Amino acid sequence: MLSSKKRLSKQFKRVKKVMFTKKKSRSFLLVLLPLALLSTFLVTIFLHESPEPWIFGRYSLPYFVSLLLTTASIIFIFFIYFRFKRKSFLIYGGLVAVFCFFILLIEVAGQGYAAFHPSSRVLRYIPEETLGWKLAPNLEFIYTDEHWYSREFSVPIKINSLGFRDLDRNYEKPSSVYRIAIMGDSFVEALQVPFSKTAGQLLEKKLNEKFSDQASGARQFEVLNFGIGAHGTDQAFLTYLKYAQKYQPDYVFLFFFDTHIWRTWSNTYCSTFGSNEKLCLNIRPLSVISAKGSERIRTILPLEKFHRFISDLGLIKEAGGKFPMTPSEYIKYIRTHENLIDRKMIRRLSKVINDAPDAIFPPIKKNYQNFTSRQNLLIETEFNGMRVKAKNKKLFVPSLISQLNANLLGIQKLNQFEEEELMTLINVYEIKNPKYPLVANENFPLFEVPIASTLKIILEMAKTVQQDNAKLVVVDATKSFQRYGQLPAALVAKIMREFCKFNNIGYIPLHDMLSQSIKKGEVTHWKYDYHFNEVGNKIFSDSILDYLKTTKIISE
Repeated sequence: MLSSKKRLSKQFKRVKKVMFTKKKSRSFLLVLLPLALLSTFLVTIFLHESPEPWIFGRYSLPYFVSLLLTTASIIFIFFIYFRFKRKSFLIYGGLVAVFCFFILLIEVAGQGYAAFHPSSRVLRYIPEETLGWKLAPNLEFIYTDEHWYSREFSVPIKINSLGFRDLDRNYEKPSSVYRIAIMGDSFVEALQVPFSKTAGQLLEKKLNEKFSDQASGARQFEVLNFGIGAHGTDQAFLTYLKYAQKYQPDYVFLFFFDTHIWRTWSNTYCSTFGSNEKLCLNIRPLSVISAKGSERIRTILPLEKFHRFISDLGLIKEAGGKFPMTPSEYIKYIRTHENLIDRKMIRRLSKVINDAPDAIFPPIKKNYQNFTSRQNLLIETEFNGMRVKAKNKKLFVPSLISQLNANLLGIQKLNQFEEEELMTLINVYEIKNPKYPLVANENFPLFEVPIASTLKIILEMAKTVQQDNAKLVVVDATKSFQRYGQLPAALVAKIMREFCKFNNIGYIPLHDMLSQSIKKGEVTHWKYDYHFNEVGNKIFSDSILDYLKTTKIISE
């Protein structure tokens, strides 16, 4: 009897031991399997290389931040599991519920904010057979940034009967009135600030408050805004000839930065003016300077050193190297290029540009008609016969994540100046086929070509304005908007300054004033839209006022 009980006891212990072993194995597998899966996941994301690497030469800043968050989350998950065992799943459930509630709360709050800050898509430009496009006359709308809700500003806009963001003015100018015309692109148009805060209106108000005699009516000032978004220098000249000239301005101020030389050279513009997708059409006027004139200008402009530098950068890129200078060394190097531009060279350049024949051709008729028909179809089908349409709502949280991602990339690019400069200089200025240097590459002509075309147009515009008993003044912001490289921007600014000085064309270095303001800690432009905010418009206005104080228009 006893031996029987012992046998049963031993069998029971063996079964219990086997069951415990199996249970332990299952528990081990339950831990090992997710650990293996998570480890595989971590290894995979750590081995991934970002398209825009920075950290460790492998990860972009947004991707690296997501890596840190993912790794921390996984460590936290395992900590909870090993600390609380079976209770861990209840904790996981609670955390997921709290997280979902938090996301839902952000989404609801975000949608509420978006409801009170709506954004609209506005077909504000109409086809114009000479200029390519201009603002739709008498159009009224609320202008916001390109986001699906109003992220930075919401400005009521009223376009005058002529198609400019200005008051309706009489062509006839009273003898007691001084008129100032400001020509340019969207920085002059200034849809991002209230009308009273635009550079033109600020200038008009200051002039009439400080320098007019309102009581006797002896002298008054009018500042007319002829800015049209995305226009180049040739379009500004055509705008003067077709519209501004009729108002008999005493001074014409032309806003300029280096992007304008490329707009002036190209007859193509890519926009959503006439469709839901970005469409590239040949709807710009085409400015052409003779090949002979371009070749002569190429021999005069001292840019051989510039082109050798670009060629060397191309070799460095092919070898997988980095930009060969620190930012401070690069600034010193830029000055050596600027020093090559002297008065003697500008005198020779001015003679060639003055003699070189040029022409401005209107937009290609076929593309102009295509642009017109596409926009009309869009208005009839999707805009219900109007030019304003509310933008579609989107999920707030994904757009917030996208915005954070863009902000992190912005921080990364601030610290990747050398790499960005290297890529820009090679892509824009590298000469691919030395046999055809004027062509340069598949996207851009030789740097000298758009410079020559732009200077020719400015010179012709200055002559025309002078014949109208007025004076042209170039307001240069090139160094503040270095979209095509810091070295080329410095060269364009130096050439423009010396060219204007030699040819008796007024010149205002607006970029210097903007730079001084930024050094004081002032913000001169919107973060996302990047056009001038109210501070930037004030600096723009003050720069013109300071110039006018040196002229007879004020001193008299």
